[in-house]
Amino acid sequence: MPIDAEVYRQAAQERADQAFLMYEAEQYAAAHYLAGLAVECMLYACRIRSGRQLDAGHRVGQLWEEANFPDYLPRPQSDEAAAAVTVVRVRWLNNHRYRSEASLRRWLVESGVARDQGSRGDPLKHSAYLITGAAVSFVTIGELAWQQLQS
Repeated sequence: MPIDAEVYRQAAQERADQAFLMYEAEQYAAAHYLAGLAVECMLYACRIRSGRQLDAGHRVGQLWEEANFPDYLPRPQSDEAAAAVTVVRVRWLNNHRYRSEASLRRWLVESGVARDQGSRGDPLKHSAYLITGAAVSFVTIGELAWQQLQS
């Protein structure tokens, strides 16, 4: 049974909420993964809602381009959504669901994603903080795009 746009939209909100809860519970790898998944779900929801075919890929940057979010949002929200997607695109891969906390922490450092933090603190905690905030912001803005697609 295929998943429709409304189910993806609801899942986006749930995953963003869960990412926040996992971050608060210091479950940083789970928060990190769920945040990216929330953004992916919202992009899928809007893409399907706009009548476009759903690509089975998990490339947030490509989904962003294909979903044409800027077409459905006023400039300030469009810019904020683009910034949030950039945070997620740089930090999230679908295969992170298989990584342990140590492995995800190592990936953040070795891939250079953790450069923005310098040498202080836990790179995974910092990245989970950034990506969770970006996901919550994006899903909130995504609701505006969803409303525009409804009319």
